[in-house]
Amino acid sequence: MAVTQEKILIRRGNKSDLSIAKLQPGEPVLCLDTDEAGIKTSGGSMLWAPMLVAKDDSIGNTHYEKYADGRVHEWGSYKMEIAYTVKYGETMWFHSDTNDTSVVLPVPIDTSKSYAPNVSFATTGIVWCANTTVQNTSSDGNTVSTLYYRTVSGSRQTDLSVEIHWDIWGFWK
Repeated sequence: MAVTQEKILIRRGNKSDLSIAKLQPGEPVLCLDTDEAGIKTSGGSMLWAPMLVAKDDSIGNTHYEKYADGRVHEWGSYKMEIAYTVKYGETMWFHSDTNDTSVVLPVPIDTSKSYAPNVSFATTGIVWCANTTVQNTSSDGNTVSTLYYRTVSGSRQTDLSVEIHWDIWGFWK
């Protein structure tokens, strides 16, 4: 198969004005109104690429990526000492204060839409995450999302050093 080198032109404009039937297979497009990029497949459909509209500076322990389609991915880690002193059943111990086992998210999550939080731990003890939830608070038009989690231990601990890793997918718009 012979390969020729040619200049690739990107068709650009508003997605609402895009006529897929007028595109050639392999022709790339950039939608200025939605910040999406795509390419027409040989089968005649469009393959859209997820476009980042914002991300953090990759410094520190809290990170995020916002996508043009409204999705957001946020993650991070931190260390703290946790006491497991509230007995539950025969073999489990809870941390008593969920207000200090929480993370303020860098980008607010729309809790009316589906979101998927995950919290895991690195420690010498046997601990796991019992449940998670995101709660939004608003003040002067600004919304702040906080990820709360409850952690459980298999034994009573008065001061256990725990590295917390959190990760959440949701929607920012």
